[in-house]
Amino acid sequence: MSWSQENEFKRLEKFFSEKRILDAGCGEKKMKGAIGIDRKMTSCVDICCNLDSFPYPFKDNSFDLIVCRDVIEHLYNTIKVIEEFYRIINPGGILVLLYPHYTYSVAYANPGHVRHFSALTFDRFEPYFKVCRRVVSLGKGIRNWLGLSFIANKATKFYEDHLAFIFPARNIYLELKVKK
Repeated sequence: MSWSQENEFKRLEKFFSEKRILDAGCGEKKMKGAIGIDRKMTSCVDICCNLDSFPYPFKDNSFDLIVCRDVIEHLYNTIKVIEEFYRIINPGGILVLLYPHYTYSVAYANPGHVRHFSALTFDRFEPYFKVCRRVVSLGKGIRNWLGLSFIANKATKFYEDHLAFIFPARNIYLELKVKK
């Protein structure tokens, strides 16, 4: 069975079912049991808030899990956003980021994307977070037949330095464990 983001989020929903979850930028697809925050009020949004405005309307150490799906690339101040997530997540909590890889055509085709990230971008936050799961998704098809998905996930720096522009990745899924 190949990797799928749907399976990852089902696993997280099950594991964190009794915990406090924030779905940052949830839009119309809020994670089950989560508090949804977004800049536009929809039926899934519990708190209307611009994620580019700081501080967020939560006390320190409020959440066990923060999920940010296809949102971080739309925000202007990535460092401040990560600092805010760090502030509001509990010690040992998990921050999940899903975003398009910088080589994926959609990363540049969407005019709402203001930042582009590699699979290794968030390693720079190592004093505050530890990467505990990283998936470089290349999509389906010939890339997987050639073993490129294996290379991208086991030798990520080599993949990004030598293969990413020939065989672009689609999405990056990261689980970052908070160090407090």
